[in-house]
Amino acid sequence: MSATFWVTCSIASAATSMALTTARSTLADTIIFALVPIIFVLGSGLRPILMPLPSWVIAGSIGWLYLAISVLWAADIRQSVEILAFTAALLTLVYIASKAIQSAPINWFGHILRSFLLAYAICLLFGFIEETTNHQIKQFIFWPFRATSWSQGVPTINWSYVVHIRSHISNWNISNLSLMLWPALLISGLIIQTTFVFGVRVILVLLAMATALQSAHQSSVMALAAGLTIFGMASLWRKFTTYLIAAAWMITLATAIPLSSSAFDAKLHLAKWAPFTTRHRVVIWKYTGDLARQRPIFGVGVGSTAPLDQRRRGNFEKPTGFPSPLRTYSHAHNIYLQAWYELGAIGVLALLIFGLSIIRTISLQHVRQQPYLLAAFATVATMSTTSFGLFEPWFVGSLAFTAMTLSFGLIHQQRTQLVNS
Repeated sequence: MSATFWVTCSIASAATSMALTTARSTLADTIIFALVPIIFVLGSGLRPILMPLPSWVIAGSIGWLYLAISVLWAADIRQSVEILAFTAALLTLVYIASKAIQSAPINWFGHILRSFLLAYAICLLFGFIEETTNHQIKQFIFWPFRATSWSQGVPTINWSYVVHIRSHISNWNISNLSLMLWPALLISGLIIQTTFVFGVRVILVLLAMATALQSAHQSSVMALAAGLTIFGMASLWRKFTTYLIAAAWMITLATAIPLSSSAFDAKLHLAKWAPFTTRHRVVIWKYTGDLARQRPIFGVGVGSTAPLDQRRRGNFEKPTGFPSPLRTYSHAHNIYLQAWYELGAIGVLALLIFGLSIIRTISLQHVRQQPYLLAAFATVATMSTTSFGLFEPWFVGSLAFTAMTLSFGLIHQQRTQLVNS
């Protein structure tokens, strides 16, 4: 095997591993992973056929154009332009990579998928060990660097120093492990012998659920539960589940603002039985929904949530009986509310069409693969309801990485069927 083969497979494994263990680098990891098939194919003198454009690319491009227009009234032009840059890069690279890999040698293609699956399995096991041991491995690795201080060139070691792993960093890793479970399950059925594939899939699912349950990230637990439920339903009632997800997508976007107000009016933020993070989100959602009503058509502009929140600092009201103020923070922890607030009804319509175009694309795939794709969509949609921001670079990168590896799996299956026939 050539040096190019080993280099590209190694890069694919490294990019996957970094995304799953150091989630903040996911945007860069996704770009690197996408460039692997593009560079390999172009280096072989081949040219991917990019036309015609699929519906999700058209819908995504139209939505991106509206993002670009909304920069005109955004609160922070520089931040908005950065969002435009990385969303355009991801949309373009994921599409070109999915086209380029169709021209790659099928053996090389298969090894790229094996590299991803092996890296995912190892990182999932690592994540489980970390969550069950309170991050002992990372504490051991980081301790020498953080416990050592320098004074006039002389090192001093604080032997009693304890490394603290910030929970939100760990939550990002758990989210990536949860999202990428579905491409891992899909790909495992394509490259593992039939005799062992069921056992491998069961192990991956159980390990992913155990890891999420051991973590502090409740959104990942909810998202995985939703994904597994949809997978079971789609395996039995494929068309019904597809229509159900489409309906849920439309209803969620349409009712995001009134539901945020209803949750606050029902005093869920004061419910002692709910975790503080959940109650705090109710306050954030209420305030974000109220602000969204002030600019219902065009919104305040892409990426404006954080800068506008900073401008209001010091003028926040506190709801009665709750310690945290009414504010949006850097994002709403709900992409649907954030879309209403930043992009208005026009942007929400674009997001609605983009989601429906993805569901439409899923419905055109092989019936055996649709449950995995629908489950992945449900996992993303559920996680987006209670966690992370619509334009967080690492999170958008995670979604792109998940979509890209799913598409690679589908393409590999199609090419294998053609070769076998």
